This record gives sequence, C-alpha cells and structure tokens, in this order.
Amino acid sequence: MKRTTASLHLSGSVVLLALGAASWVVSIGPAMARAHEADAVKRSVTEASRTVLNLEHQEQRSRQEVEQASAQLESVSVKLVSIDERNSRLADLTALATGSGLIVDEVSPGEPEKGELFEMVTIRLRGRGAYSDLAGFMHSLASEHPDTEIRTFRTARSGDEGSFEMRLVWRALPSRTNRRASP
Repeated sequence: MKRTTASLHLSGSVVLLALGAASWVVSIGPAMARAHEADAVKRSVTEASRTVLNLEHQEQRSRQEVEQASAQLESVSVKLVSIDERNSRLADLTALATGSGLIVDEVSPGEPEKGELFEMVTIRLRGRGAYSDLAGFMHSLASEHPDTEIRTFRTARSGDEGSFEMRLVWRALPSRTNRRASP
C-alpha cells in the first residue's frame, strides 16, 4: 500500500504540474505577453506624443518667424517704375555716382529679362574714384533705388586712383505698351 500511495502521490504531483503548466500556457503566459505588448504600445504612444509636441513647437516658431517676416515685408515699400523709364534710370545712376565723387566711364544696360511680376535689366557701370566715394555711392544706391541691387563688383588700384566695375540689376515694371496688350 505504501507503493500505491507513493505512486498516487506521484501521479497527483504530475497532474498538478501538468495543470500548472497548462494554466501557464493558457492564461499567465499570454497575459504576460499582452502586458509586454501594452508596455511597448505605451512607450510608442509616449514617443509619438513627444514628437507631436516637438512638431507643434516647431510649427509655432515657424508661424512666428513667418509673421515677423511678413511684418518686415509690409514695412518695406519698394515702388517699381516702368521699364519705359530706362534712360531716366541710367541718368539717375550716373548722377548718383558722379554726385558721390566717382568718375563714370561707362553705363550700359543689357536687354530686359522678363519675369512673372517684373522685368530685370542688368546694368554695367564702370568708372574710377576713391574707395570711400565708391562706398558712399553704394550706400546711396541702396537708399535711393531699393529696386536696384549690386549683383557683382570689382575694384582695382592703378596709381593714385582706384577703378571699379559693377553689374547692377534693376527690377522694373514691364513696358506700358506690353501691359496694355496683356489680357
């Protein structure tokens, strides 16, 4: 009988172990797996939330920068004149240069390049004078003709005076005759 109880205890232990293993496989194992998955999803949601917050902050900063740039653009008022005023513009540039103390050797405009809203005319300006006079001319050009930019310039020294060559770009409205012909 001792053997029978021992084998009964052994059989009962095996059954209990089998029940425990089955219980683990059926309920505890999957529950732990779901808990790990839930933790992974939680971490993913937390990371996504941080990313969204960062993007919202970046968007807010970008909107502020755009508002500031728009305010600056509104405060700058550049009035374009017609390309029909080309000779007048060349005379103005010559007068501005000579008024700054420069000697103008050449002023020659290129052909207008048509843009969507305005035309661009490259103007070659070549002459001689002191560097301080050239700097004064450049300053005056920026303040008196904001529709004209200095694209390139070179200076050289020969003897007691310096020489310069500039390529200016003048932005102008299309010709009045071309504007009337447009639909």
